[in-house]
Amino acid sequence: MAEHAFLVHGEWIARGKRVAILSPYDGSVVGETFEATRDDLERAIAGSVQAFVQTRRMPALERQRILREVAGQIAKNKDAFARMIALEAAKPMKAARVEVERAVMTFSLAAEESTRNTDETISLPGNPNRTGQVR
Repeated sequence: MAEHAFLVHGEWIARGKRVAILSPYDGSVVGETFEATRDDLERAIAGSVQAFVQTRRMPALERQRILREVAGQIAKNKDAFARMIALEAAKPMKAARVEVERAVMTFSLAAEESTRNTDETISLPGNPNRTGQVR
């Protein structure tokens, strides 16, 4: 059975109370992880705030490089991700593969958008009075 640590502010955490990951299909154990503590959660929140500050100041081409790397790593490991999704969510493999491909597409599109003109106002579909601002 696979044991999964969780990531908090750049550190993989594999300690504390173990938690079984159950298949919603039949209740079988498909993996195991660890329960986050209050301190883990506080560190995760602080880390996300710090990461936001860093990425806002990061050059657009560096953000693009990172997003492309994420898309590439997901694509490289697509079979493992699809299997994990299928087991943990009781989805058919075909649906799990679609979900992984959608993740690759999302990060790839984000990479492309990361270098576009900043402070652009766009109309949002469905309501002519709604707009969004790309920064």
